[in-house]
Amino acid sequence: MKKDIIILFLFTAILCFIITLCGCVSFEKNISEKNKTEYSNIKNNLYTNLNTSKNQSVQNTNNNTNNKTNLPKTLNYEIIAYGAFGEKNSGYYYYYKDNKTVIVINLGEMPTAGYKIEIINITETVNGIIVYYKVIPPKEFAAMVITYPYIKLSVNGTYKVECKEVK
Repeated sequence: MKKDIIILFLFTAILCFIITLCGCVSFEKNISEKNKTEYSNIKNNLYTNLNTSKNQSVQNTNNNTNNKTNLPKTLNYEIIAYGAFGEKNSGYYYYYKDNKTVIVINLGEMPTAGYKIEIINITETVNGIIVYYKVIPPKEFAAMVITYPYIKLSVNGTYKVECKEVK
């Protein structure tokens, strides 16, 4: 009896390890509302500062109307969800919900786990917005399982959307 319990325990532990290793379990992560806003604000402020061209001077950003610049307007965004099991086709789409533009970027089929999508910034243009993103490949050993990485984010307002990968 005791031997049967030990064998059952080992079998269950090995099965859980195999399922986790092969990536059969979804690693989608939903971020809490408070953390989404804080993360979004910090990240957007960081990228606004990093994306200022070397040839452009950073101007005083107070609300004085005399300090207009020709820099494109960077929009704040919220990451709604991301994960490894999105859609099979690569590309992006967007839709409107509650006066927000929801954008979904899919990388399509990837040969291993560990691929991520990093949003560089979202810039407002005359015709809408442009979402600049970067594909981050796995840095270390990754499980040999086909994944479909995606990210879903939202921007306040309704815009036409264009997404561009930054290499």
